[in-house]
Amino acid sequence: MPFCDRGFSDDAAVTMCSLLGYKYGRKYYTVAANYPGAEETPAPRRLQDLNCEDRAARSGRRKLRGVDDERDSLWSVLAASVTRGSGGSRAAQHPEQRRIATTAAGASTAEQAARDLSEVGSAADASGARAGRSLLAVDENGEYVPWLPAQPLQGTIDASVKRARQCGFRTSNLCGPDGPLAAVECSNKPFTTPATVAFPMPSPPPPPPDKSESIRFWSGAADTSASGSQALAGVVEPNLCDPATSTDCIYGRAELLVPHPDDPSQQVWAPLCSVDVAAYPNLAAQVATKACAMLWDYPASRSSGVFSVSSYTGAPFALPPPGSEVVDGGFDPAAHAFWAELPEPDLSSEAFHGEAAAAEALTAGKRLVQDVPGLRVGPERCASGALFAFRCDLVVAGRRR
Repeated sequence: MPFCDRGFSDDAAVTMCSLLGYKYGRKYYTVAANYPGAEETPAPRRLQDLNCEDRAARSGRRKLRGVDDERDSLWSVLAASVTRGSGGSRAAQHPEQRRIATTAAGASTAEQAARDLSEVGSAADASGARAGRSLLAVDENGEYVPWLPAQPLQGTIDASVKRARQCGFRTSNLCGPDGPLAAVECSNKPFTTPATVAFPMPSPPPPPPDKSESIRFWSGAADTSASGSQALAGVVEPNLCDPATSTDCIYGRAELLVPHPDDPSQQVWAPLCSVDVAAYPNLAAQVATKACAMLWDYPASRSSGVFSVSSYTGAPFALPPPGSEVVDGGFDPAAHAFWAELPEPDLSSEAFHGEAAAAEALTAGKRLVQDVPGLRVGPERCASGALFAFRCDLVVAGRRR
């Protein structure tokens, strides 16, 4: 599990080399070590905040479970690129390597670690500049996804070498699988060559605009889950669902920001018409999922503590009949010049193998609901005669909203 370079100090490099049995240490920079690429960094977590305490005064010696020789505890769990400071770069060798016997089943843990690090060192020597690496983590829709560590969030490295210290760490979101990762250069003699310096790397492109800027949401009267979203425009109108006469007003409706049909350089807001929920439940579910992700800027909002966003569909909101009187505060169809309607899947087409495939086609490579191929925007009222009804369930830092 490699450390992130950010926050990994020169003192941490000295400590790391000391734990490995060397007298001197410093940070080391090379493209291969600091930016190995996600495909070459199989460790599921990144680390930060190396902190050690002296264990000299503690009684007894403790082994790391599963390690034959406690002197090799750190070596067996540390994944790092180490170069020898005396002379040119070469593969790291465990200081106690000669004292470790090979078991009948095969090489010891430390020997295997030495071979692993040897391979890393060889790759570092021959790497050179690497082209085509993306420094931006994106999902299948090309959307920025902040890298977050998996559980557990902290742990210890039990290194039993001279002047043994017990070291702890935390998992990190300071870097992603691509890096930049921390590397150290260790030696038993004082360094006589200048230290390597961090090289400038291209800045990642900025994330796309927040998805919540492209949707407006009127939540259900009995629903508070959308209260913190910037896309919340109000509560669904009583002539669509009246909480005085219905206890099921927990679903809301949405409007999408779409290009003007006659002038694509302009944008207009259009109510989202309902799909046939009974005939295409999977399609409806996917529409709700995409709309909720827009409402909460998910998954980019994970960096602010949003753990997950789930969605639910409700009975569509029937539009008021044409020419009917609309009281103040009610939904007035005449106030909307354009409507947004998703196409129904052609189940006879070879492109769709059942309704589930149609739902999959909705989200394939599309970040916004309005990016779905075939979305119709026009002055005609919804052909279904109803608006799409849905709600979102948000989990933030362990709290469900």
